[in-house]
Amino acid sequence: MTSSDRLLNRIGELKAKNTALERENTALKRKNAKLERESATLRRKLVTGNPFKCVEHYIAKLIGGSLTQGTTYHDIILPDGRRVEVKFSHLNKPHDHTGSHRWQWRNLLGINGGKKYHQLILVGVVDSQHRRFYDDSRSPYVIFDIPFRCVKGLMNREGKMIQISTNPESVASETAQKLFEDFQVTRCELKASYQRI
Repeated sequence: MTSSDRLLNRIGELKAKNTALERENTALKRKNAKLERESATLRRKLVTGNPFKCVEHYIAKLIGGSLTQGTTYHDIILPDGRRVEVKFSHLNKPHDHTGSHRWQWRNLLGINGGKKYHQLILVGVVDSQHRRFYDDSRSPYVIFDIPFRCVKGLMNREGKMIQISTNPESVASETAQKLFEDFQVTRCELKASYQRI
């Protein structure tokens, strides 16, 4: 076999491999489009239902607590009597012409500052563009578990909310840095920390 025959054989092999890769790429694109549609459907269901109650149920189940009834200054009561407040945030766009997102959690201390609880659990919908940077990359949510004594120090100057970028790799504020470094937990860590007590 001459070198040109070997070269022609190799070209044929590469063409066949390229065709197979193109087919695989097309199949993956179809699968991705299907997953995007399913994700959009789930997001719509989350928005049209009551996502706040869904998240409260989800967290209560994780930490072994019970949802409170009626209007109280906290959302979950644990068997040992500790009170937990849960706050949820969708992905919010700071500007119309940006690809970045942020989470905003409001009324952390109540409208009149009267909320009393032991722990604050902030829950944000995962921003898929940064999923690989979150501690729990398979979770539908990013979770922060914060002792009550730390809440005021994380709030904005007006004392009305906590607001951070969803990108833990581009931390622009001290609050975001503290949340991602000190208070971000995986579902397993959250569950384990509440079962130990």
